[in-house]
Amino acid sequence: MWAKNYLKTNKEHLQWAYFADEIMVINVPKSEEGVSLNLRINPLMQSWCTTTRKDGKGNPKFLQDMMGAIKRYNVRLEAITLTWEALQEMPICWKTHKKRPQKKGSMPIWGLQSNSTAHWMQGPVLPDDQNEDEVQEEEWQFFRPQTIMARSLQEAFRVFTEGDSYSLLPGVAPRVAGNILDGQQTVHVKTKVKKKAKAEVEVFYAEGNPRNSAIRVPSMMTQTNQVAEMLALHKAIRTNLSEDMLKIESDS
Repeated sequence: MWAKNYLKTNKEHLQWAYFADEIMVINVPKSEEGVSLNLRINPLMQSWCTTTRKDGKGNPKFLQDMMGAIKRYNVRLEAITLTWEALQEMPICWKTHKKRPQKKGSMPIWGLQSNSTAHWMQGPVLPDDQNEDEVQEEEWQFFRPQTIMARSLQEAFRVFTEGDSYSLLPGVAPRVAGNILDGQQTVHVKTKVKKKAKAEVEVFYAEGNPRNSAIRVPSMMTQTNQVAEMLALHKAIRTNLSEDMLKIESDS
């Protein structure tokens, strides 16, 4: 619960979380002392880390437990794309000018002003990202990038665990709509050896069924039973004009 509340980086960021940030900024290992104190804002959104020592000279116990849980469950910031509002919650890194800085003066890194997007500027606000209504397409489904966009920075934090592994495949429930055909579709694979080996496959539904067919594997494909069977499955699925499910049996 501590870690979940700490990850609220927007306006819901609790008051104790601000104090926690300041405590972790001060207590860093020797390897992080080269990072300027002004640049340390949040260890989860930046590349520096806080100390893990437990001799009473590091972070308080509740912060140690919180960061231990975050490390144990491998919580990290990872998203395909972020909204403009989420990007505003990210800390901006400030560096000194490439020349000798003036007294009590520093400038943002040049790339933030020249090459980056408009959200780094104090200019116009980008329009909000809105998910369009899903279009009912008969055949094609167009990719909607807004559907995989993290709306807030908290949504961009992911938990990555190894978990338990099982050798058994999960049970898959059959589709509710549609019925299995009474006449089962049986796929037989035959090969005939002539001067050049040609693989043939037969798609058989039932006696007198007009969809019964035989397919010969084209010469540009590998002449194997597996290729012939895949062609037969493609043929059977393509010719199934109804919404009924097909039960396929194969001899391979």
